[in-house]
Amino acid sequence: MQRRFWKTWRTVLIVVVWLAVLPPVQATQYTFTEFIVPTPLHHPTNFGPESIVAGPDGNLWFTESDQRAIGRITTGGGITEFVLPDNALPNAITSGPGGSLWFTAITQSDSIGRITPNGEVTFFPLPVDPGLPPLSSPNPRGITAGPDGNLWFVEQGSNKIGRMTTDGTVTEYAIPTAFSEATDIVAGPDGNLWFTEANKDKIGRITPAGVISEFAAPMGSRPRAITSGPDARLYAVGVKVLVIEPSTGAVSLFRNLGGDDITVGPDGNIWWIAGGGMCTAYYAKPGTTGGGGFARGPLGTCNPRGITAGPDGRLWFTNATANKVVRLDLGPATPTIRVYLPLVNR
Repeated sequence: MQRRFWKTWRTVLIVVVWLAVLPPVQATQYTFTEFIVPTPLHHPTNFGPESIVAGPDGNLWFTESDQRAIGRITTGGGITEFVLPDNALPNAITSGPGGSLWFTAITQSDSIGRITPNGEVTFFPLPVDPGLPPLSSPNPRGITAGPDGNLWFVEQGSNKIGRMTTDGTVTEYAIPTAFSEATDIVAGPDGNLWFTEANKDKIGRITPAGVISEFAAPMGSRPRAITSGPDARLYAVGVKVLVIEPSTGAVSLFRNLGGDDITVGPDGNIWWIAGGGMCTAYYAKPGTTGGGGFARGPLGTCNPRGITAGPDGRLWFTNATANKVVRLDLGPATPTIRVYLPLVNR
């Protein structure tokens, strides 16, 4: 009896001492807030908001594919829509030179569009490519502001990289690998532009002078979106998440679980978004091979297409089939303590 008494008190003492020295584990609380785009979809299976970016005016800007419009949303959730002329279908959008937003669009001749923070739209038509088959077009997709003050974009239909000055002068560079399905492009930490080639499992690099190099990615990774990380590396997402060393061009696996778009969060982590019944945002610390986590949104139709860090310290993403823009609050962090009771012989 006395022996059992001392074992019990020894257990209590061990637990008390352990709790006193055990550091708390931070568990972040996530809050999803959904904002419905005012103009409904023409058909429930169509895509509404797709690409999204933080604008120079402190708001978020996004493309509306089905509505043929550009949307602006404040950090409080107020949405304004700007209908595009000529029934233009916008694809990707970026913040660029002149304090404006620049976007790719499918029009009668395919164009690069510019929209000012007050909603004034100007189109710059792309050159006609006589080498394309009938009824084909350049089909411009991803776009980014380059380190040279120009706009850089990918032409999925003509398999080219385009560079456009702010006055609309376009220069095109052919991607060496045919039918590469270039989808996205970003300015890298090395002063070059980096782009994805989903159909060929490659990552491409183009210098401001137009010299293109291609680097093999893991088989079946199908990279579609790319971002510049906070650690002087690049990260791409498709079927898998990849990490790219710009100094060598080496492309390696970062995470097995892929998604639709990728960005750097306000917390310094790499974040990517995926659907499948509910919106899920995954995150991982740059440069690491393990760890990370996810934030899962409400049940319902979810087809996320774009994600970006907002000026308000939150993440923002689009839900194309639900016709919504979603705000993801990353905090605050709530301290918790995990207790593991030691085993004691009975």
